[in-house]
Amino acid sequence: MDEILAVVEELITKTVEKEKRISYRAKTSGLGALLESLRNHETQNDEPSAKIAKIEDQKEKPLNRKERRALKQAEFQEKYEQSKKEEVIIVPKIYEKAVPPKFYLDKSDDCSYQDYKASFGYSATRSNNYLRYSKLNKSGNRAAVASQDRYIRIYNDLENDFKPSWKHSLGGLIYDIEWINDENIATTSKGHPIQLWNSENGERLCSYVGKDNADAVDSAFSIGVLGNKYILGGYKKDIKFWDIEIPGKPLYTLPYIDKFYKTGLTGRAMSFSSDPLNSSQFVAVGCSDRISVYADNCNYSVMTFSTNGRGYTYVKYSEDSTKIYASERKGDIHCYDLRMNMLVQVLKREMNENHRTIFDIDVSRHLLYSGTSSGEIQAFDLGDISEILEPISKIKISSKCVPCVSINSENQKVIACSGERIFPQIDLSDEDENEENISSVSLYSSNSLHLLNVFFEK
Repeated sequence: MDEILAVVEELITKTVEKEKRISYRAKTSGLGALLESLRNHETQNDEPSAKIAKIEDQKEKPLNRKERRALKQAEFQEKYEQSKKEEVIIVPKIYEKAVPPKFYLDKSDDCSYQDYKASFGYSATRSNNYLRYSKLNKSGNRAAVASQDRYIRIYNDLENDFKPSWKHSLGGLIYDIEWINDENIATTSKGHPIQLWNSENGERLCSYVGKDNADAVDSAFSIGVLGNKYILGGYKKDIKFWDIEIPGKPLYTLPYIDKFYKTGLTGRAMSFSSDPLNSSQFVAVGCSDRISVYADNCNYSVMTFSTNGRGYTYVKYSEDSTKIYASERKGDIHCYDLRMNMLVQVLKREMNENHRTIFDIDVSRHLLYSGTSSGEIQAFDLGDISEILEPISKIKISSKCVPCVSINSENQKVIACSGERIFPQIDLSDEDENEENISSVSLYSSNSLHLLNVFFEK
């Protein structure tokens, strides 16, 4: 009986399989084709691992040259479309005509520089304690002043008590002063290294010692700050670098001129200016007709171009780092475009003295402030594209030269010093040829420090 049932079941299964079979014609057309596609879809969903394995096999297969080229073209097209979506349209900034500033002389300090009698020089000019430098710190609440009597004076309260908070003798002719930050100031003088002072109490913090070939202490003629990390010292033949936190010997030395490429300054550096957009790069000017750009990671000048000037005493970068403004010795202020290495503007001013003139730039209003040998403070509009720039505003504050002007852009305060070195005329008479008749020189009470407020009319 069991054998008969097994035979019957086998016959039933064979008949069912025959019914399930569909002819080729039925598969390719009509309802049979629809049923076959549905069956294939079910099998694909039931076996995803087989499909993944097939894809992995295709990935492992190396691409031929046409396929690689097509793939690169597709990647390039995708990157181009993505960059086009992220593209930012930069509209060039159009400078409007600057509003001429109005100056108001707030305070002056001339008493601190009158009681002076030198033991050297002409007898008629020994009491001439003229001011050499005056600079504001970054916050604009303190001022540092260096004068002929070899003293540095710090004004900590400019608003209320316009008098020096403390003063300290540097022992020699002061070559340069530079604010390192709001609290500390660096100085250099004849026969002494670079010294760092605390402006709050006058404490000497440390010294940055530079030495010559004979291992003797050498004096820097200029000081610069690079990226709030390094202190630069301009010496006779090279530039020395110090870490602000590590006094003593310099980290390394950079020569002015590269003997192989013949680039760099041919004289000593008188001023440095750090690039506002690249903290490792700075420009240097000095006792030559060259302007050079250096970098702390290069052993030579990265860019040098010659000028028609007779040497520059001060230099400053523009806000966008494309231009530099250099103060000519006994002359005007020259503007050079570093993209073309050429003179593009001349800022006309009256400067007939051999002073190291220092100007300043108000970045917020695109104005440059400078002093003159006739005792004026002048303002220039840097947004003007004319080749010759004349001052748009000026004020007379002294009868002598105004060598240094410093401004704080936030509170619109200006610090300026006045005074000049006087060379008396020596007349030789026929009656007494051995004695020198030195004409008396009237020294005005113009050796002073001035605080001015700047206003703008709407």
